[in-house]
Amino acid sequence: MSDHNSKLRAVFLTALMVLSVFGATVAFAGGAAAAGTPTNGSIGYDTVDSGASNTSDIVFDVPNLNDNNSGQTVNFTVSLDNGANFSSIDSVSVNNSSAIGGSPSSSAQVDDNGDIVFAVQPTSSNVDEQFTLNSAAAQYPNVDSNATVTANVDVNDSGGDNANHSIGSVQVVADSGSDNTTGDNTTGDNTNNGSYTYQNYNRAANKDGTGNATTGDNDERIFVFPNATVFKGEEDIQFAGTLHRSLTGVSGNAEGTQLSPPVSQDQAEGLYSNDGQPGSKYVSVNTPRITHFKIHPTDSMDQDIGGSSIPESAADNLTVVADWNFKQAENLEIEVDNANGLDITDEVLTTKPHHLSGTDNTGADQMSEANADDDGRVSWTLDLSDQDAGDYSINVAGTDELSFGAATQTKTLTLSSQDQISLDLDSDSVTQGDKVTYTIRGSSAGNQHVVTIDGNDLRDGVTASQARKALRNTGDVDDVGIVTNDGDVYSGSDDVSNVSRDDIDYVYANLTIDDDTGVAVGSIDAQYLDDTSVEVDVYQAGDDISTVAASDASEEDSPTLEVNEGEITITNPTNTYVTGSQVEVNGTAPSGLDDIAVYARDQGEYKLVDLDGNTDNGIQATTSVKSDGTWSEDDVVLSHGDAPGNDIFRIKGTFRLGAIDVQDVPQSDDYDGPAKSISVSDFNSGTSGQKSIRVTGTSLTATFQTVNGQVASDADGTLDVNGTAPGADDVLLGFVDERGNVQYRTASVDDDDYTFDADDVAVSDLTQGTVHAFAYHIGQDGYVGDGDLASQDGDATGLRAMQGYLDYLNDRSLDGSQVINSIESETVNDTASDDNMAETTFRLTDASTRINTAYTEDHEASGINPLGVGTTAMVSGQTNLQPDDNTITVELQNDNGDTLSLTSTDSWDYDGQWSTELPVDSDVSPGNYTLHLDDGENTDTVDVQVVSADELPTTSTSTSTSMSTSTSTSMSTSTSTTSTTTSTSTSSSSSTSGTSSPGFGVGLALVALAGAALLALRREN
Repeated sequence: MSDHNSKLRAVFLTALMVLSVFGATVAFAGGAAAAGTPTNGSIGYDTVDSGASNTSDIVFDVPNLNDNNSGQTVNFTVSLDNGANFSSIDSVSVNNSSAIGGSPSSSAQVDDNGDIVFAVQPTSSNVDEQFTLNSAAAQYPNVDSNATVTANVDVNDSGGDNANHSIGSVQVVADSGSDNTTGDNTTGDNTNNGSYTYQNYNRAANKDGTGNATTGDNDERIFVFPNATVFKGEEDIQFAGTLHRSLTGVSGNAEGTQLSPPVSQDQAEGLYSNDGQPGSKYVSVNTPRITHFKIHPTDSMDQDIGGSSIPESAADNLTVVADWNFKQAENLEIEVDNANGLDITDEVLTTKPHHLSGTDNTGADQMSEANADDDGRVSWTLDLSDQDAGDYSINVAGTDELSFGAATQTKTLTLSSQDQISLDLDSDSVTQGDKVTYTIRGSSAGNQHVVTIDGNDLRDGVTASQARKALRNTGDVDDVGIVTNDGDVYSGSDDVSNVSRDDIDYVYANLTIDDDTGVAVGSIDAQYLDDTSVEVDVYQAGDDISTVAASDASEEDSPTLEVNEGEITITNPTNTYVTGSQVEVNGTAPSGLDDIAVYARDQGEYKLVDLDGNTDNGIQATTSVKSDGTWSEDDVVLSHGDAPGNDIFRIKGTFRLGAIDVQDVPQSDDYDGPAKSISVSDFNSGTSGQKSIRVTGTSLTATFQTVNGQVASDADGTLDVNGTAPGADDVLLGFVDERGNVQYRTASVDDDDYTFDADDVAVSDLTQGTVHAFAYHIGQDGYVGDGDLASQDGDATGLRAMQGYLDYLNDRSLDGSQVINSIESETVNDTASDDNMAETTFRLTDASTRINTAYTEDHEASGINPLGVGTTAMVSGQTNLQPDDNTITVELQNDNGDTLSLTSTDSWDYDGQWSTELPVDSDVSPGNYTLHLDDGENTDTVDVQVVSADELPTTSTSTSTSMSTSTSTSMSTSTSTTSTTTSTSTSSSSSTSGTSSPGFGVGLALVALAGAALLALRREN
């Protein structure tokens, strides 16, 4: 009995222990803190007239709702003090509706005390929530002026925890007499103390809309009302009227973003309203910008000289004009710094800022600062005539916060010494073919100046028309021309065909100083100048070309331009050219050159190369230089053409290929182009380049990809052919069977590496047996053999003539040997023939695949040998099928034909030797089996014995005789080299199974433990 009681006691204690865990859990979950204090409250307006009413949204946060348990009801009361009360409410919304059960709007109402009451039921405990009382209408009927009305929120949950706190206040002001009762103050003259800035910009100095908002450099707060524009970067502003403290973007980049003072410099532009909707009270955000900024000579208000140079004599009365889009926010100020960065504004300003409407800006605090009027633009007058020569920086910007980005602009003005005219070169050293810009400084707008270059500095061989282009007619240039040694002036439109290079005294350009920039800009084309030091002269204003031509003028400035000889390079062809081949000829040259000509050197002269690649009695003598400094000509056959240089590339040897600027080559006497030959010294003295080229004859190699010297007509019926054929555009691939049947096709040769590839060339229509295969292309003379074929009248040129001859032979009753002899006799064996041919033979036969060898891995032996259980068998044999395109499958089968193991391969060499690995699983019983092969066309079987692995011989022995196969013969020709391509691929497969820890699982361990306990209890009993 006592033993039974002990057992009951143990059960009871165990249950008590388990229940205590749950009890502790429940007890732990029951603790709570009181409901949180309402925070972050806001009312949509700050002020209201005494006796008026207003409607806005009221927002506040409450943390830790439902601190006792989920599902409790929390009651809210929102009230106003000092005699104010609510008259209506539209709805109540929450920020996180998933945390609040039901709709709080269903209980929202105004009670008899003028308070807003509503209830919510959080779905969980300790909820943090934001509440919005939408369109809460408040009345202020009996509230004294200057009183403060406070809104309070009382929170009571069913657990008895209460919280009460103020969420905002409204300042009640005396009735201003506004005819707008919403507090916007947006009508015209609606205040007793009218505000100019309020009426124009919806800004005021005071919260009630009175007083003009200041725009100077100060820290006074500005009140912004609905419909106003604020600017990125504004800091000292506050939203007023019916604007909320924080606004929401309505659309565009601003949509959904928040706006509250101060305004960030990165704030998105756009409209921002109280609730993010377009119909609500809003402000606009804009980027502050300087919209107009120019520096004028006072007597020429259409001319902007900012960024230019002026003489001291013209700097005594300068006008700076500016406009800006943020006038209602800040004034604009000017600052002038000298070359050392010293602020000299007060020293050079001669008048106060002046509005272009005609009124002085007396409202500004200082001479450098301008405020806005209705016209907008403002101007300052500067006197720099007493300053030193140098660069001066003139800046306009906002006076305070708005002096960043587009709200500040700077222009530089260069002050030169009195009447100091200068000509500045962008670069004082150039290469022939380049262009260089020059600038005339130190003159006044509208002045004209002549620039000249001496005729002795022109390149030899240039024409008068070309010489006139040395000073380009661009930029501020009005005219260009030449002056002869006799003083005759030829302008840009005059005929100079009778003027020679030696007649030119100098070339000139006439320029006018630009009204806007205060400088004149021109350009020099150095391709027409000799490689020497070239003086560029500029004359004073008033000296026209007639005065200069009469030698009655003196230079004001004469900078020197160093002109260096340009370099031309030849990139392609590289070091070798195969006569008759088509290549791209290309290289580099100074980008300013117009055209280059290509020459070939043979012995003591350079001879012109015709670039069109044809013998058509026409010469393409030049190719143009592109703007990036490259030149190229495609599909050029250097050995074909009508110029003497093409003949050089028709014979083997080493020669020089050169390229030269056409300007350095004299004109030919017998056609319209550069001379057909020039001396080595003349070539080297020009802008040129050359390289050594080795010319080789045509050649041909071909490889016919057969397998073990065979092609399986019933399986593949095709083969691949590849090789090289320098000097050929196409090669002809031909096949002749024993009965004289002929098949052929062509393959194109790559221009870059002279290779050709023909895949899947069909030969299955030929008769099985020996097939004679050949690749052929015509030599550099272009004729088939000696040019005489029985198949056609006239000269036999090109591959079409050869194709016609093959058709001719195919139609005759000739056997294969006769056809081959005819082809060879009319091509490579013909008199004086330079044709090329590569030949071979192969057998066209049926598909054949055999098993020759089988042995266990690591027990290599010839013939068919025993295979060990649980090992890998190595099986190999011979085939004439093309690799990659065919698959050989090997199976280990029992007497019933069941497959016990299988493997396959599609990779073997072109000698036809294939091999594969066949797993012999450990569950295969020792005995007699069959190896079965299938290649998709035919099958082969051999008998094999499977033995226990320990019965395998320790040394390799042959247990059966391998089946005989034909020996492969290598392909050979007298004129080609044949390569064997080996393609090897390996495949492996592996599988991994999941692993587990050793021993018993947890469940089994528990069962074992329980069994042990019962056994112990039985033994005790």
